[in-house]
Amino acid sequence: MREFEMVVVDPEFVELFHGVVRAHLSADLRIGGELSEDADIEIRIEYDSALERYVAASVTVTRNSPGVEVTGRLLREARIQDAISSVALRHMIEVDHASDGESFVSGEDALGMVKPMRGRPRFDASLDAGIVYNLAKLSNRAPLATVAELLEVSQSTATRLIAELRASDG
Repeated sequence: MREFEMVVVDPEFVELFHGVVRAHLSADLRIGGELSEDADIEIRIEYDSALERYVAASVTVTRNSPGVEVTGRLLREARIQDAISSVALRHMIEVDHASDGESFVSGEDALGMVKPMRGRPRFDASLDAGIVYNLAKLSNRAPLATVAELLEVSQSTATRLIAELRASDG
């Protein structure tokens, strides 16, 4: 498992999804763990309002010693998208889980509170599906797959839940 040696989160944020979610505008991190012997990898993550998700604004790779070369293989092993998703959910996304404007938890904790759909009213499960979908999209995860996984439903059921939510909004 990769470890993040440094995460510095910008205190400024934008409110999303009717104030239920706060998305910090940027963060800087350094990836350690498996690659730290070979290179330091620093990533600047920013919220992109046009894409409505977090993106890598810049990636810097610095070799740590002679005999080490920065190569495409090294960059592939860095798994930048995984780093963005993990840091966004842990440090950059906050969810108002009590709907009181004061009780915010990390996106990761909010996803951890989601219960399987089985035995619950469809309306409650649909609301959870919407939150999961939006958090997954914001953090660069596959939204429908994340809904299916956390609600313990098939991909087609997850698709129907999201379609029902969209139809009820419009």
